[in-house]
Amino acid sequence: MSKNVNQPFYKAGRAYVQKLIRMRSAMIRKGVDTGLYSQPIIDELGGLLKFWPYSSNETMARFINNKSLQIMYLIPGSNCRAHDSLSKEFNSLYHKSREILKDAALC
Repeated sequence: MSKNVNQPFYKAGRAYVQKLIRMRSAMIRKGVDTGLYSQPIIDELGGLLKFWPYSSNETMARFINNKSLQIMYLIPGSNCRAHDSLSKEFNSLYHKSREILKDAALC
């Protein structure tokens, strides 16, 4: 989690997904991405983030865990220079979400 290290998990997760949505939307506008599959994912994830508050670590962990495939789809391909850092950040968030859900299940 690059710049979001000092933020609570739910804020870092929201910021990361919003960053991916902005990046993929820009790629669609520029014509780099056709938007065939990514536009419905952008609409779904964007709508969920606007409608639901996800204001606790546990709810954001569930969101990241349940929507991990859609989030991974928004990460640009390996030919993009941001691919490695975005993938590392996703893996960090995903593993943290698994830890949070595991801890919540123990309680």
